[in-house]
Amino acid sequence: MAEKYYQFLSDLTESCGAYRVAPVDDTLDATYHSKVGVPTPHANDFLIVSDSGKYQMYRPSDPDVFADIHFEHFPALEQLLENGALHELTPAETQNFQSLRVSIGKVNDDLHTVNEQMTALNAADSANSSEIMSLIQQEIDLRATLHRLQLGLQSPQSILDAQHNNAVLMQAMQQAGFRHVPPAVMATDLRFENPRTGQLHTFDSAQQAQDFLNKRSLAVTLYFRHTSKFTEEVPYFAGEETAALDAYRNGIDDFGVNAVDYRIEPDAAYDHVGYQFLCAYAGAYGFAPNRSEIEYISHREMRRMELDSTSEISNNPLRLEPTEIAALSYQEPSGEKVELHFTQHEADTAVFALRHIMEQGQTPDILVADTAPALDYALYQAHCEATGVNHPLSEQEFMNRYHQPNGQSAPLSDAHDDLVGEGVGFERIRRITGYLVGDLDRFNNAKRAEEHDRVAHDTSHAPAISRPAAHRTAKDGPEL
Repeated sequence: MAEKYYQFLSDLTESCGAYRVAPVDDTLDATYHSKVGVPTPHANDFLIVSDSGKYQMYRPSDPDVFADIHFEHFPALEQLLENGALHELTPAETQNFQSLRVSIGKVNDDLHTVNEQMTALNAADSANSSEIMSLIQQEIDLRATLHRLQLGLQSPQSILDAQHNNAVLMQAMQQAGFRHVPPAVMATDLRFENPRTGQLHTFDSAQQAQDFLNKRSLAVTLYFRHTSKFTEEVPYFAGEETAALDAYRNGIDDFGVNAVDYRIEPDAAYDHVGYQFLCAYAGAYGFAPNRSEIEYISHREMRRMELDSTSEISNNPLRLEPTEIAALSYQEPSGEKVELHFTQHEADTAVFALRHIMEQGQTPDILVADTAPALDYALYQAHCEATGVNHPLSEQEFMNRYHQPNGQSAPLSDAHDDLVGEGVGFERIRRITGYLVGDLDRFNNAKRAEEHDRVAHDTSHAPAISRPAAHRTAKDGPEL
């Protein structure tokens, strides 16, 4: 049985169990099968089946990539031929392949020799520039020859497909604002420069470049109102935030602050640049921003959580997921219930959210995990400030009451809290209407009536209880 030659017309999707035999600790006697970094057959690769049935792969663009590669279970050739993934070479095609393969090997050897000579000349103290230029020209000629030989082994259909894909890609990249950069001499990669950032992007194929375009995430959108009927919308993507900020500042200088708007995407990755836009906007009017960066970021985080709630009113009690440390729940005037849940990295946001909600006249339910006593006290302080409590508990008093080592806690509004020293033989001293007294025995009727009619401040606070929780979702809206 003579050798048979095949060419792949598309990438092999089935597993072929490719592995490389690698020595163990540089010991030739002990080896293991390695599948790390082992290539798989692609379109225009060649398969050679020997007389003994052994499989060998050959890639014209990288002849050594399949060196020492073995296959455990190669897919059935009949099935690949039937699916159109494989093409058996005719005798004339086989002769052409063998001839070009030998020529490619010879050109690669010549390139290796030229590179060795260039390395030796560069290392010499008295390098002759004319010799170096001669070797560089030889390398260029050899690479051009190699490229022509490699093209000679591509199937005609794959060449047409590549040309079509490249043309479509060129148009898509230019529409996205990228500039095509010619590759190195006889190189086959695709290069595009982003004028906004000056970054050069290199792709091995048109599909890889198209995937890059499809996966870009929108960061900022600028709106330039040139006339009352024409507004130009300019998107900026991840990595282009600085260019977007510069364009916004230039737009303010050129058209005025009222002619340029911006929208920051509701993604935490763009919160910092969003604050820079706020500073630029305030600076255009000669003012400093009306909030700090942490307040701005906390507000955006809270807003994302609010817009993650559904319009359905939920009667479920407030609960926490294992990864959460706090949750707030309140009802909008429309009747919609909103739940905000906070992880351990969002403690500042939780405090800011509570203050913001209470400033709107809402009284939220608060739930804090036992694992976050510091946040629990910070929320308690914010709650006391909003409700006007004159004498809130100190941090130590709060921890003693709500975060005992045994995990027990009691709400502040509980009228049956155990008193410190209860059951001990001494008198409890209280300040009542300005007097330090132990009881009311010496009070006259007027003082007793005054004590009876006192209005206690609202010091209610939910106990710290950790329970599983449920979330609700909705879409984010624009932020200009």
